[in-house]
Amino acid sequence: MALFNSFKSSTSLRNKKKIIGHITDCSFCREEFELLLELQRYQPPSITVINEPSSTASSTDKLEAGNIRRRFIWRYVYFLFGLALSISAYYLIVHKNDLTEVNRASEPGILLITPAHVHTFPKPLIFRWQEQSASQYYILELFDNSLLPVWTSQKILDVQIQLPDKVLSRLHFGNYYFWMITAFSSTQKISESELMRFLVLNK
Repeated sequence: MALFNSFKSSTSLRNKKKIIGHITDCSFCREEFELLLELQRYQPPSITVINEPSSTASSTDKLEAGNIRRRFIWRYVYFLFGLALSISAYYLIVHKNDLTEVNRASEPGILLITPAHVHTFPKPLIFRWQEQSASQYYILELFDNSLLPVWTSQKILDVQIQLPDKVLSRLHFGNYYFWMITAFSSTQKISESELMRFLVLNK
């Protein structure tokens, strides 16, 4: 549900842009998104409305009435779920071109160097990226596999940083994580990287 929560009206345009860009580039998340789109097309079998069973109805009739009520509730749930998926897909299609134009107008993104694919414990986890001209400091953001925030750094004056041990201890073996870098000049953002995914393994 993290993908669809990203399209709520309260979500910032910057975060929506990152999610759309990530779905476009990441085959894993794109397949998951397409699977959820397929689910919204599912329509439960039509339901015949029957009268409320009388107090003298048999146990079989009461059980059948209960099953019909449950099917009706699930049909309503599927409708709401499908509506949310349709709105998300509409936003993705309609606004993708606008967001692409924003990317073209901005400076080239920051190149991320490491970790690029896999990080193996117990080595320290060090993030490195390419220097961005005119930047005064950087901010690193770390996300879990659902793109929920795990950690946001303070101002970084160098082009690398070691993840603090207290944050490193919260990472789980076998899980994927994402990270990105944003460059600032004074209080103004001047550039940012794409999201990069890496897998955490135990030696």
